Amino acid sequence: NVLAVSSDAHMTAFDDGRNTGGNTSNASFPILQSGPLDRLGSTKGGPFSDGCYATRWERNHQYSLIQFTNDNCLVITAYRGDETTVLFTKRLCGDNIYGSTA
Repeated sequence: NVLAVSSDAHMTAFDDGRNTGGNTSNASFPILQSGPLDRLGSTKGGPFSDGCYATRWERNHQYSLIQFTNDNCLVITAYRGDETTVLFTKRLCGDNIYGSTA
């Protein structure tokens, strides 16, 4: 199982793998775009199965946390500002690498 994590795009976005396989009909690995903590937002790439949460040319104050749980899952939570505004939560478990809403 693979989860790609990137933060250089100045946006927060998640794709469950259906758009990372290129021009094939097979789903690939999920990708998390995490950022921009204190930079101007941008939107690029995609499409992303769960959308893009950045606002262009504004400070977005976004970040993501990845938790490794005792039941062999990853829980991804993306935030804006402090930990009171949740953009999305994804839970990736076992052989199912595709994101499901936690």
